[in-house]
Amino acid sequence: IHGNATAGYASVNNSHSEYLSLNAGGKRWFVKVNGSYGHANDVKTPEGILPNSGFTTNNLGAKFGFKPAENHLLKLQFQRNWSTDVGIPGGAAFAPTATAKYKDIGRTLYNGSYEITNLTESFKSLKLNGFYQYIVRNVEMIPNSAPTVVVQPNGMTQITAPQSVLPNATHETFGGQLQGTWKFGENNTFIAGIDAWRRNIASTRTKNIDMTVVKPTGDTVVNKVRRVESPFPKASFTSAGIFAQDEIRCLNDRMTITLGGRLDGIFVKNAIGYDVDSIFKNGELQPMTTQRVTFEAGNERDFSWSANLGLLYNLTEKTELVMNMARSYRAASLEERFKYIDLGSKVQLGNPNLKPEKGYSADLGIRHWGNKFDLQFSVFANRLTDMITEVDGEFIYHLTEESTYDTLPALIYANVDKALLYGCDMNVNYDITDHLRVFMSGALVVGRDLEKQAYLPQIPPMNGRLGMAYSNPKIGAINLSVMAAGAKKEGKIAAGEKPTKGYYRLDLTLNTKMFEIGRCGLQFFGGIDNITNVAYTNFLSTNRSNINFEPGRNFYIRANITF
Repeated sequence: IHGNATAGYASVNNSHSEYLSLNAGGKRWFVKVNGSYGHANDVKTPEGILPNSGFTTNNLGAKFGFKPAENHLLKLQFQRNWSTDVGIPGGAAFAPTATAKYKDIGRTLYNGSYEITNLTESFKSLKLNGFYQYIVRNVEMIPNSAPTVVVQPNGMTQITAPQSVLPNATHETFGGQLQGTWKFGENNTFIAGIDAWRRNIASTRTKNIDMTVVKPTGDTVVNKVRRVESPFPKASFTSAGIFAQDEIRCLNDRMTITLGGRLDGIFVKNAIGYDVDSIFKNGELQPMTTQRVTFEAGNERDFSWSANLGLLYNLTEKTELVMNMARSYRAASLEERFKYIDLGSKVQLGNPNLKPEKGYSADLGIRHWGNKFDLQFSVFANRLTDMITEVDGEFIYHLTEESTYDTLPALIYANVDKALLYGCDMNVNYDITDHLRVFMSGALVVGRDLEKQAYLPQIPPMNGRLGMAYSNPKIGAINLSVMAAGAKKEGKIAAGEKPTKGYYRLDLTLNTKMFEIGRCGLQFFGGIDNITNVAYTNFLSTNRSNINFEPGRNFYIRANITF
């Protein structure tokens, strides 16, 4: 029986976390269980507290393995990740005074597999795997907005005061796979199989509103209105396919060729969706007179194929060239097809008519592992047809007359006819001495809409890290590094995105050696994130919500005990 326990603390949000794992086993079995708990308050930034950014979380996990016979192995796995009161800071869809949080957000997973190995001289493995996953999200939004006051021509005054919005969604995914592995000679490994999976989604959104009517006489009537909506119509996504991959080694093992592909049938089904499902006034169901269809019921079938070719060539014992080419295919997800998120000031809309993404990609790289110098560098390009992205638009939320209407700004999923993503990434390490190392890494991605000659949204700026690390087995290790990201300026970003400035961040990490205490081991870890407490903005975080500043200086410490 073995195990380890870890406890840690971070100053930037006064968070603490604890973790415990135990494992045991014999010749024919093994078992491992683990659990963790954590709590955090709101994050401190150089410009002040980031409101509504705390959380409480816990995780449980278990793995079990058993050999019922020679060459047979049964594995079972369970995971449960659950968090409560998870703040959602910012959010472009929310009013500035609003607060939102996940009351509950969790995932439960059951997974099992059974594998038989060495069936024949060439038939090396047959493995059956199955899984079931359940995800739940319960959100609570408090608008905290001023009531809307409307005076009617008859002298009556109507006061509308939103109290809360309660979105809820459940995601259920289950599937299985049967895979075989064959060894056709020493230099040929062939893998083939079939798999199928299905995802179901169901959701509700409840809006609680107080509507007060003040009559000319001064009499007041307060109505409690509950409006029940569906952010998504009930829908399912099913995929079933066959796949194969062949790996061949040749030229005296100097070259490895990998060729693979798969064929899939895709089936999407959805029920009819409405802008409102039901309305209750003071607990009584009201007749529906203004119900409007958001998505018609549908049943779609599609067929896809994808393929890949990989080459690895050893120039020397320490240097190799790598090349990959692929044809990809991605059908639109349920969210991209049927999302209907209306939180008042902005709407996010799916598009059931989205075409699948189809792409051709290639990357070329070099990798070198020397006695003192390591290098990995690659360039890549991915040309997409009908790329799925979000574009600015308008949502008609109220028809005033036959030819006039009220609208809200909206983000609507759409296809980009032709898009190109290209860039490079690198990683370099150099050992100055046996104990001292310098390292550097970086990445650059450019995304272009080739039809509109415009930049694609949600593309990160150029970024990288440079640092120095010292390690000594008698003491421990210390690492000092600076992380930097470039600016995303107006004219270099997609329409509707906010520009951000470039920034740097200095970080320090350290750890002690493992101290032996009888049969136990004790090791300490610590560090400082953002040493200079610089105020900086992350481009992706800012353009996904209203988070203007990232966490400030953070001191953290962690202790780990093994036994």
